[in-house]
Amino acid sequence: MPPTFDGRRTTFDSTDPNSKGRVALIVLFSSVVGTLLLMAPAVASQLQLQLGLNPSQTGDLFSAELGAMSFASIPALWWMKKFNIRTMSTIFGVVFIAGNVSSAYIDDYGTLLAVRFLTSLAGGSLMVLCMSLAARTRDRNRVYGLWVMGQLSFGAIGLAVLPRFFDTFGIGIVY
Repeated sequence: MPPTFDGRRTTFDSTDPNSKGRVALIVLFSSVVGTLLLMAPAVASQLQLQLGLNPSQTGDLFSAELGAMSFASIPALWWMKKFNIRTMSTIFGVVFIAGNVSSAYIDDYGTLLAVRFLTSLAGGSLMVLCMSLAARTRDRNRVYGLWVMGQLSFGAIGLAVLPRFFDTFGIGIVY
């Protein structure tokens, strides 16, 4: 029986060739969502240099992002039981993409803080969705391992190459 992602509790075999794409999407989405916070040292330096943020503002910005991502798990307990997961993932995906694209062009601290908070709420909801889908696999330990590896890999690659792009593209390249 093929798995469905419409809110019903089903499992799929993560070793099945047809579901390897699903596992790859879980890993990819969770990696993209968490990348900014994993590259925080490089991003913080560029925010201070380019936008003139002081260390307190920079810390508050990252705290708001991390807090929003964490807080997103609370309403997820409710909406994952009430709404279609595909519909909700589309909504949160659009908010996440729109928030990131608009963040690239914002140079006012207050506006950036508000947009990053909302973007992180959507990102946290997507992260909860990825964790939920990973839990529905038959080999969830393997999928969680790939989930962590994907995030760490994206973060490490970002820390290694991102500073080289800041001179050309500015902070917008992160978002």
